[in-house]
Amino acid sequence: MAYPTKSKMENDSHLRKPIEQAFQFVLPCQRSIKKMSQRKFSEKCGLSRQYISLVEKGKRTPKFEFIFCFADGFDMGFQDFMRLLVEKVIYYEELEKKKTAS
Repeated sequence: MAYPTKSKMENDSHLRKPIEQAFQFVLPCQRSIKKMSQRKFSEKCGLSRQYISLVEKGKRTPKFEFIFCFADGFDMGFQDFMRLLVEKVIYYEELEKKKTAS
């Protein structure tokens, strides 16, 4: 299995911002819908409240396996949770394209 090279990862850095923004939107939004505090959500996920806070602030990008924890924490299927994230990533990518085109 080939791992991405540093230059490949640098080329993909334009994706990091929309992904972080998607988590910043989706996590607090879903917590609000489910009426969950960060503490309650973190306990359901098995992650620290501080970590959830950092993800919601865009200071951490979760590892892939933590996305399963988030979906479980919201009592959602993985595909449903991913759909929410992907919709937001696309939205933020399009927003960024409009900014750079101006």
